[in-house]
Amino acid sequence: MEPLIRHISPSDFIVSNWSGGTTSQIAIGPPNAQYAERDFFWRLSTATVKIQESNFTMLPNYSRYISLLKGKIHLSHDGGKVLSLSPYEIHAFDGGSTTHSEGTCVDFNLMLRKGTCKGNLFCLHLAENTEMTIPTAPLTNDHRHTMVAYVAKGSGTLSAGTASQAFFCKEAVMISEFSAPLLLKSHESSIFMIAEIDTLLSAPV
Repeated sequence: MEPLIRHISPSDFIVSNWSGGTTSQIAIGPPNAQYAERDFFWRLSTATVKIQESNFTMLPNYSRYISLLKGKIHLSHDGGKVLSLSPYEIHAFDGGSTTHSEGTCVDFNLMLRKGTCKGNLFCLHLAENTEMTIPTAPLTNDHRHTMVAYVAKGSGTLSAGTASQAFFCKEAVMISEFSAPLLLKSHESSIFMIAEIDTLLSAPV
């Protein structure tokens, strides 16, 4: 089976405004899902936060990962310990928590529906002309594995077998239905955000 590769540029993002800035949806699954309807299995987005204090939207049915592309913020969940988050650090938390944020930033978010999706978010720093193999989950009949790579800095090429796609700063590549390990090559000194999503195919929409 040939892998499905989709190149995503900023013109493909779905941009929405909120009281403290803007959110750009990079990708969502299923493709026809709507964030506002809370009918999505997973969602990958970046947001610009322009106000000093804000509260995250409550999403009790979702697990969340957050990182920063710019700035620094202080987060607390359910009134607990305050933690500091700097660019490219990854923080996982429950979307049902009452989450308070202080500081302005550009953040990067992965949301996964509990009981439907599992996944991970991580960051790769690659020197110029560096190749890295990204291990992949084995194909099964009851799960779909999807990976989205986003260029936070620089540029690169993502390959799966004979299929490949070049992408540049603030662009992404989404790949699914692949069995071979993925090969990521940097064209210059680059930073990539990598989201891995494993979706249960029998999950109700």
